[in-house]
Amino acid sequence: MKFVLAVIGLFCVAATQASAGTVFFSITGDDAASPGTFIPGTITGRILGLADDGINLSPSSIIIDTAPAIYSLIIGSDPMSNDFWTSRSPNGFGMSGGELTYANFGASKNGLPIFAFVLHSNTNGDAGGASGIQFNDGEVFRSTMGLNATFSSDAAEAPEPATFGIGLGMVGLGILARRRRSRQQSS
Repeated sequence: MKFVLAVIGLFCVAATQASAGTVFFSITGDDAASPGTFIPGTITGRILGLADDGINLSPSSIIIDTAPAIYSLIIGSDPMSNDFWTSRSPNGFGMSGGELTYANFGASKNGLPIFAFVLHSNTNGDAGGASGIQFNDGEVFRSTMGLNATFSSDAAEAPEPATFGIGLGMVGLGILARRRRSRQQSS
């Protein structure tokens, strides 16, 4: 029994490690940067699986968490996946010490409705470009694009999934302490 509790404790400690390479992004639409019919709003999401240091890195996933309601079809989608998105170009991210140094990414879904998702940084003097979503249903071209996408690898902006591991570890330690006390009292 002690061995089982020790193994569970080790898994809980391992689960508390922060997930390296998660970068959060936010793009606020700007009418001047949005061709076609401007759709106001903010697009947020996460870039997953980037190494802490390197250039021309490719993430394992990019998740679009929120966007204006008209883009509901792509909320939660992963532009790195072929399930919905049909092409990606270019695809390069830079990281230094766990912080994003540049982003240059585009993905599109061909065939009506046409979607495009673009993510560029304006870090380190990079001219970057507009970031956001473009949508064409065959009748109207709409877009939510912004010139100043923000990026953060600060885990405080989102709940740390490993917090569950800490709680589970504390429960396990509490059970172990209670059993020891009850054994001592019964002897």
